[in-house]
Amino acid sequence: MTTTLRIEVPWGLIHATPWNRSANEGTVEWPPSPWRLLRALYSAWKIHAPEHGEEEVRKLLATLAGPPRYLLPEFTQSHTRHYMPGVAHLEGVATDTDKTFDAFVATRRNAVIEVQWPVELSLAQRVLLAELAGGIRYLGRAESVVDVVLADPGTDGHANVDLSDDSIDVQSVRLLAATLPLDLSALVLSPLQVRGDRRLVPPSTQWLTYVRPQPLMSHQEVRRRSVQRPTAIRLAIAGSVLPSKFDAVALGDLVRRASIKRHGLPSPTLSGKDDDGRLGGLHEHAHYLAWSRDGRRVETVIAWCPTGFSQSEVDAFASLRTLRSEHMDGVGTRAVSLIAAGSVENTASELVGPSHMWHSLTPYSPVGHFRGALETQLLADINRELRLRNMELAAELALVEGSWLRYRRYRPAKERIQRSRPAFGISLRFDSAISGPLALGQLCHFGLGLFVPEQESRPKQEPGPEQEPGTEQEPGPEQEP
Repeated sequence: MTTTLRIEVPWGLIHATPWNRSANEGTVEWPPSPWRLLRALYSAWKIHAPEHGEEEVRKLLATLAGPPRYLLPEFTQSHTRHYMPGVAHLEGVATDTDKTFDAFVATRRNAVIEVQWPVELSLAQRVLLAELAGGIRYLGRAESVVDVVLADPGTDGHANVDLSDDSIDVQSVRLLAATLPLDLSALVLSPLQVRGDRRLVPPSTQWLTYVRPQPLMSHQEVRRRSVQRPTAIRLAIAGSVLPSKFDAVALGDLVRRASIKRHGLPSPTLSGKDDDGRLGGLHEHAHYLAWSRDGRRVETVIAWCPTGFSQSEVDAFASLRTLRSEHMDGVGTRAVSLIAAGSVENTASELVGPSHMWHSLTPYSPVGHFRGALETQLLADINRELRLRNMELAAELALVEGSWLRYRRYRPAKERIQRSRPAFGISLRFDSAISGPLALGQLCHFGLGLFVPEQESRPKQEPGPEQEPGTEQEPGPEQEP
């Protein structure tokens, strides 16, 4: 029978200095030593459960004094360096500082450590251990927050840290442990008291050599295993009066130029141009899409790239603070900040779907020149655009009335107003539900031709006592306020 404590690390960080080491040496005790665990249980007894007798607690801790096994999550070791005021700082010497290393072990958030003792406890001892374990708030420094629970009896999990191991991908580590008979008075000794007794370690203790898995190379490696290349970046636009939705193209053009400038190096992802300055034809570079939640004013701009952004490109967006424009009426100078970066499904879910029906948020400007029935030709033009993106073709198209010609349909500083393109509001129906984002037609990389999915799964709201039947539907994005 095995007795197991499950230690959850909500913040994914453990700061703990081993015995016989200085806090500024940059070393971390990992896993938590048997001695540290006994001290934590003793402290929880004194603070949270003093009604239990000393003999009762001593018998429990003596039973757990033997060397446990551990099951550790993937981890990495790292540190930060900063300066602390020195002793002379108290005398008003502002330049007296000492460099400090803050070493820690990092795991994923809410990772679980298992500590397993090959012992069987009585029912009364299990109740006491569960109570004491619940009183442990941290292991190591106070920022090493943990939640500790007693696992159910009979939970015999595997371990990857033990006194001996045949694994080749391991490293050895010394952990302090108690010896029998257990000396409770030694558990309360501080390092300063131990040094005062001319000892390197507390009495009734021993060093045990464990072997554990190798740490990952760096914290960045932990992130790469769990986070994919971001495909969408969301920027918040600030100001007492936000830009109008009719300036979507101007905002898209402004964010594109600002991100290219901040990036510094040539970027086909941001510009859509190769090394020779030629435009790419597969629409796999960035789209700059203005989003208006209320159908009036633009609150955010979403940069979306189907192939994803590199870290340097994300950093370029993150460094943006101001969008400056001297020739875009209605846009002007705007404060901007990055608020999200990740998959488009998480960062811009309102543009993704899936759905059978898609409706124009900004007007569609056809690519081809044609004559004939308008709806037939528009459907053919849109299906050519969908074919270029390897997407399912639309089955039906319907025109939607709206103030589509009020939208800016030319790139400021690049084109004149005479270059304004035709504009149509469109609803598309597909035979099967497709996922977006869906940006088609001319200037689709600057915010035109953006479609939004119809919320097919939203339950129909029953009219309330103060609501007239037939008024429950909200106005669509194409309706004017």
